[in-house]
Amino acid sequence: MLEIQVGGYIRVSKGTTVFPTGDGVEAPATRDQVVKVTDIFDVDVKSDNFYLLLPDEMRLRYFEASGGKRPIDQDILEFTDRLTKGGYRAVEWSKKWALIADVQPAETLANAKTLKKAAKPEKQPLTKLQQMAAGSV
Repeated sequence: MLEIQVGGYIRVSKGTTVFPTGDGVEAPATRDQVVKVTDIFDVDVKSDNFYLLLPDEMRLRYFEASGGKRPIDQDILEFTDRLTKGGYRAVEWSKKWALIADVQPAETLANAKTLKKAAKPEKQPLTKLQQMAAGSV
């Protein structure tokens, strides 16, 4: 079984939520793609990227709790636990990142392309009967 590691490849399926590393807004991936992993990092409560996982109303409550002395609300922790499937880790590639729980390990890019090509059935040459136009006999 393949493992996700730095320098390895992952398959990001269409619809996977992808986050920008700089300014920007998260958005679903518009196509299936195989990309090379440049970094693997944590997205737990102590990380800088944790708040990006939260919807707006939870994000506000998270900032109020993290700046003060009160603990983070339990529903926020339960939401992120469901979202990350308990992994709290993410992978980065070309100024984008996604949760490890949302991507799959993949073969190298060249192997992924050849595997895709191999899945297509080979075209067989047409027989004499198939070459004849209907009604020409």
